[in-house]
Amino acid sequence: MNLGVDSVISTSSPAGTVTSITVGAGGSLIADNLQITTEGGNRAKGIATGSGNSTVDLGNGGKIVTVSGFDGGTSAAIETNGNTTFKANGLVIDSTNADGISVNSGKANIHLGNNSSISTTGRHSSGITLGGTKLASDLTASGLTILTTGDFAYGLNLNSGTNKVNLGSNSLIATTGNDAHGIWYVGSSNMKFEADALAIHTKGSRANALEIGTGTMTIGGGSTLISEKAGGVMASRLSGSNNAPTVNINDTKITTLSHAVSAQQTGTVVNLNNVDAKVLGTGTYAFWAVTDGVINATNTSLVSKNSYAMVD
Repeated sequence: MNLGVDSVISTSSPAGTVTSITVGAGGSLIADNLQITTEGGNRAKGIATGSGNSTVDLGNGGKIVTVSGFDGGTSAAIETNGNTTFKANGLVIDSTNADGISVNSGKANIHLGNNSSISTTGRHSSGITLGGTKLASDLTASGLTILTTGDFAYGLNLNSGTNKVNLGSNSLIATTGNDAHGIWYVGSSNMKFEADALAIHTKGSRANALEIGTGTMTIGGGSTLISEKAGGVMASRLSGSNNAPTVNINDTKITTLSHAVSAQQTGTVVNLNNVDAKVLGTGTYAFWAVTDGVINATNTSLVSKNSYAMVD
């Protein structure tokens, strides 16, 4: 399916389920500057792929607007269900009661190029969700912007389907909602995440900048982690799991209300290098290592005027 340049698609089903474009097994979608608007009363999807192999190449530009009347986490601007390769550059996604991009099943290689943006509004409406087959899906982007508004609306929801994520440099994740972590990173021990000059800003209660349960995460130089009502780097091996996370934070500024850095449970390691941390809350633990979790710090400063600086 080749839609050429500047195609416009608008689909609406006020009381039902609607998908604007379905790419079946063995199919492909090619377009440039594609504009899609999808409105569904129950479930809405802008582009959905089937259970087989498929390719979606949206070229440069384009905008996908998706509006669902139901906030049950079953809608998405883009949903993949098979072995999908998805490419775009400078794409704009705007979703209401829907994820921006969701790997629902199977595996996906998602390439968002430079300066793509995703905005979501609604409970459980995450920017990008990587589910599907264990350790199967990759995400690459640079200069990516993700903005979410709604409780439990994570910027990145990276779970068992995640293999590798690389956000390049100068990406931004901002969430406004309770329990809306900037990045939720809980899946396999072999999953990997990398980003340089990454900015994360959360505004809701219990919304940590980074919530890490497994795998390896490396945050590079020039990054900032801000949590107005919660914590910064929260790393902990999950209950009942033998897999603990390793987190490397380099040349980064952390400003939080609660814990700046927490390493919990045996095997969890957080390495800080050239980090400036500031805790604004009262009576909390700024650096908190508990139950044999480990925090290693080099050339790191901590300001915690009204809280405990370090607790082990």
